[in-house]
Amino acid sequence: MSPGPAAFQVLQSPEVLKEICLQLAPGELDTEAPYKLRTRRWLRRKTLAHLARVCRAFSDPALDVLWEVVEDVMPILSILPPFEFLADETYALSRDLTQPEWDRFQRYVQRVHTLSMSVFAPSELEMISPSVWTFLARWCPPGQGLLPRLRSLRWLTLTDPEPGCVLLLSPSLRHLYIHKQIDTSENAPKLWPNELIVEFAQMTVYPQLESLHVDATRFLNDFPAPKISTLSPRLTHLQELVVDDRIFVNALFFTTLATFRNLRKLKFWMRVFLPKNFSVSPGSFNELRHLDLSADPLALDRFLKITSPQHLETLTVHVLDWFRCTDDEAITHIHSVLSHMSFCTRKLSITLEQEGPRVPALLAPALAFWRLTHVEIILEEYIPELIVSNTELRAFADAWPHLVEFTLALKDTARPDDILTFPDPPVPRTLVYFAERHPQLVSLTLPFVSVGQIRDGILEGLDAISAGRPHRLKYLRVCVVDIVDDGMDAPMVRAFAIFVDRLFPHLDYTKTKTTEWVAHGDNTTDWHEIEAILTAMHAARGDARTIARRLLKGN
Repeated sequence: MSPGPAAFQVLQSPEVLKEICLQLAPGELDTEAPYKLRTRRWLRRKTLAHLARVCRAFSDPALDVLWEVVEDVMPILSILPPFEFLADETYALSRDLTQPEWDRFQRYVQRVHTLSMSVFAPSELEMISPSVWTFLARWCPPGQGLLPRLRSLRWLTLTDPEPGCVLLLSPSLRHLYIHKQIDTSENAPKLWPNELIVEFAQMTVYPQLESLHVDATRFLNDFPAPKISTLSPRLTHLQELVVDDRIFVNALFFTTLATFRNLRKLKFWMRVFLPKNFSVSPGSFNELRHLDLSADPLALDRFLKITSPQHLETLTVHVLDWFRCTDDEAITHIHSVLSHMSFCTRKLSITLEQEGPRVPALLAPALAFWRLTHVEIILEEYIPELIVSNTELRAFADAWPHLVEFTLALKDTARPDDILTFPDPPVPRTLVYFAERHPQLVSLTLPFVSVGQIRDGILEGLDAISAGRPHRLKYLRVCVVDIVDDGMDAPMVRAFAIFVDRLFPHLDYTKTKTTEWVAHGDNTTDWHEIEAILTAMHAARGDARTIARRLLKGN
């Protein structure tokens, strides 16, 4: 039966065709995604390319979606017929462009909204002859970049000099990530990126930017560059600022920052140099929703008191340089920092570097914010005295009834055996307590679990949980597992794995998180051994279900 007139009318609607193509949108490339997801993305791009050739009606919508996100500049330049790879291992134009070739090029590049450059592989920009950019600059209309509708440019690596960078800085940009060039060769000149390019970006792009991510404070300075850290006043429309470099926050810097009234996300590593009674206008940071700071306790306290955000949704603090104050002073400062959370706050992350006060003492004010759904506590350097006890972990579970993700991790576990002397350690029953208190929990990371003390009855108490609805936990990690039983630890490892499998039968092993924070000592068990048993049990269940389905079909 041939399709009726109604079907033809539907397919003649650009909105319907665009919606069909959007279902195949590949999105941005995630190099850390599982192989299956990366393959699916490749298949979606391939399907869109085929769809663009089906008929003229599908061509434009499919090309719009296919070219919306591009991973590198090379596919864009490859549209040009004269763009070739030469014998000297450089890319160049073998001749000048013709008007029809430029018009065809424009039909493609006007579809590009996001361009991501890779910093992990040698940039192919360096292999492009400067003459290519010279030719293209002649064709680009004045005041317009190479990609006239580009809105997001990620991982732009500035070299000294690099003429191509100027053409990529389109006035339409709203999101920009600038990365400084790092050359590790001994004879490489130790120079900052070309200041002319940065100045050009500030004059043409910065006034319209909504988000800026840089890894050098030089990209923030106003021009001509001063000797001290400043902040360009051209960033007045900025909503997100991320700086992966140390910032010296002085009065001028802070005063300019306070003029960014639309700022919603702020992240940097700072040292604070402010007059004693320094302040900004009340309400300057009322729009701030996500704050991520790395500093010593006093600097963190001063920054939060001056900004005084009222509606934080996410608070992330990396506490450095404990030596700048005593433990009692550090506790007072961190308590003051945590007091700036509100009942809008859903996510709290705190990283403790070096030796300092104990975690429960630091986090006492946070226990009052019962609406928290994501809590992350990371100890950068392992100190046995800082580990949270079983009783304290249960107090955390009681204080935050809406937890979806909970992480309390040891990042440095070079001496895991020292933890065995810690009193009142977490035990398997601690996992049961979290399961009972948090049926919505998706991710759980604990610093330590002691199994050797309870060889008998490790599976007791699970019948009631197993009889009910199975827990939906997807990710589980234990940094240090103490399973020692007079040389008979192998049966205990299997018993503990069975315990975990019965408690959390829906753990997802296809999206395993980072293998950091896992230790193996003479008196401890590597978590990967337990995870290997869990993976085997999960696979066996899948095979059993497949066999059962085949048997049912056979009957």
